[in-house]
Amino acid sequence: ETLVPPQSALSANHELWVPLLLHNYTDSPADITLHADLPAGWTGNIEDRRYRLESGSTYPIEIFLNAPTDSKEKSPQSLSWTATQSGTALSKAELSVYLEYNYVPQ
Repeated sequence: ETLVPPQSALSANHELWVPLLLHNYTDSPADITLHADLPAGWTGNIEDRRYRLESGSTYPIEIFLNAPTDSKEKSPQSLSWTATQSGTALSKAELSVYLEYNYVPQ
């Protein structure tokens, strides 16, 4: 058996809340940049953001997005975020989002 990748659906107002956790597993402070890779038309917290994490610390991030309101696409859209340090990718989080409002696939 395998785990099902994270999935979500939008609220009736086309908003999506995405909670993420950044964790520094190293023995030194780290400057981490979070980059979003979203399909065309998504708005909200989409710009790259830089975070300073102390050694062994965890930082919670809340991302609020708005889906394109005129999309007729019903298949899931893939959203992803990549954490980088000095231009090197460290980790990636992916989320499939259904544009069928108020519905989460079971």
